Amino acid sequence: MRALIVGQAPSRDSDPAEPFSGASGARLAALCGLTHAEFLSAFARVNLLSAFPGKASKGDLFPLAEACEAFEDLLPRCRGRCPHPSGINIWWNEERNVRAARRFWRDLIRRGLPRIPS
Repeated sequence: MRALIVGQAPSRDSDPAEPFSGASGARLAALCGLTHAEFLSAFARVNLLSAFPGKASKGDLFPLAEACEAFEDLLPRCRGRCPHPSGINIWWNEERNVRAARRFWRDLIRRGLPRIPS
């Protein structure tokens, strides 16, 4: 059983069958100190939405009702939260935030990934 990472939806350029196979997954892999392939193998991954929801004026559309319904099924398995890893999230513009995220992910890998009940 692997730790579960929950994403919003596949990006325009990623494989819907492989959550975090695009740029967001590559960002998280780099924070972990892993290759993208190692990251994809290390974590169980799922998106709330099964397909790219389309573009909004800034960022992507987000059908909240559909996402909330999907999240209700996942909620018992969730234990923490990390800022959305896309470039649209300005949290990532602060180097101190990137350093804190890098420490979190690398510590997680070093200690061994937590086991989440299925």
